[in-house]
Amino acid sequence: MRQKFLTLASEASFNNDIGVPMTLLRLDRTHQVAVLEAGTNHPGELAPLVKMIRPKFGITTNIGREHLEFFGDVAGVVKEEGALAELLPADGKLFLNGDCEWSEKIAARTKAQVVRVGFGEKNDWRAKGIRLDKNGVTFQVVAADAELSGEYRINLLGRHQVVNSLFAVALGGELGLGRAEIQRGLADCQPPKMRMQFWEANGIRVLDDAYNANTDSMLAALETLCDLPLQGRRVAVLGDMTELGAHSAAAHAEVGRRAAELGVGQLFAVGKMAPVTAQAARDAGLARVVEFAEVEGALKAVKSMLKAGDVVLLKASRSSRLERIAETLKAEKN
Repeated sequence: MRQKFLTLASEASFNNDIGVPMTLLRLDRTHQVAVLEAGTNHPGELAPLVKMIRPKFGITTNIGREHLEFFGDVAGVVKEEGALAELLPADGKLFLNGDCEWSEKIAARTKAQVVRVGFGEKNDWRAKGIRLDKNGVTFQVVAADAELSGEYRINLLGRHQVVNSLFAVALGGELGLGRAEIQRGLADCQPPKMRMQFWEANGIRVLDDAYNANTDSMLAALETLCDLPLQGRRVAVLGDMTELGAHSAAAHAEVGRRAAELGVGQLFAVGKMAPVTAQAARDAGLARVVEFAEVEGALKAVKSMLKAGDVVLLKASRSSRLERIAETLKAEKN
């Protein structure tokens, strides 16, 4: 949006009942567009934020297995996230991930026009021809408007970032941005701290995604680790995922299995749920698995095992404090 308009945007994760009002208080008459993030981790939190923002356009990026301790199951997440759909005006637009199995339930709850983006043929905006490298992703967009179809690039890692970018392309097109403006905006986008940041220290390549985690984001991070077109061992350092409630054991086991299926070379599991993650990985055929109750023990083991050429993923909920491993690796950088 900044390529064309004077834009107010949420900072960091200012997406709750404190962050949203703080952002709105910065809004003045000079702003032409405001882009605000509204989040939730308990039932009933989203609707008051949406009523405060009063948006004309809404984007529900995806429905994931997050905060299940409070929502109960994915259906509970859908019920909560649908508040945005219900509160959009009839002359507004709701942008949804058309590949998500829950999107139609949300679409049924809105008076606004629904726009679908994704990889599937039935989407209004579709991505194809995805090419990954160590710095980002290049992809082709197929749109109803031929002027906006073509090649785009983001300097963010992971196939899932392509769909996020499609939302930006679609909304930009709706607000009158041209292809060149959207391309520049996407190219300028950089990952926030500890969110799929890629950096190198002493020849060790680090995919730092230690800000937070749920089941789906953990699987996406593992796939990104293994998709990177780089030589070297793939090492995953995975901590606990919190706020999953009764689903916690099954979720950690799923992550362990997926690490094995993707061909991760070495897994370090950290936290209270480490035995569950580790055993699932072993049962799925991954031999090189080590588990630690605390990050301090993992830190020493990771340091002693890593060598130049390795590619390592750091991923967990914040309570696992995996940033300590990142800080140590950076501190020893030549």
